[in-house]
Amino acid sequence: MQQIYNYLDGLQRQEIVNVGMSLGLNLGNLSDLNADEVRGEMIRMWLDQRDYVNEVSGVPTLGSLIKALKVHGFNGQVKKIQDDISKTEHSRFVIGSCVRMKCNRYRVP
Repeated sequence: MQQIYNYLDGLQRQEIVNVGMSLGLNLGNLSDLNADEVRGEMIRMWLDQRDYVNEVSGVPTLGSLIKALKVHGFNGQVKKIQDDISKTEHSRFVIGSCVRMKCNRYRVP
């Protein structure tokens, strides 16, 4: 989860909400949280496949995150992910195994 959190570093609060909505999340109830808190909650909700994640973006993968980031023109974040994928043979990365093991209790700064 920390790695995903780092990929979204630099996005403003509303940008994080927009990416979350593109992934199928309803983040309207997070108005009292700052950008870092929204980022952590958005990632938790996405990995837990809450709201409409399955219908909109499917099982959480780096590919679905890349698509959501591209929709909003966040090419810097896309490049970070793609660079990491190219460094490893496991393009499903940690997300696939995390979803299978229900690792939704990670701490986020």
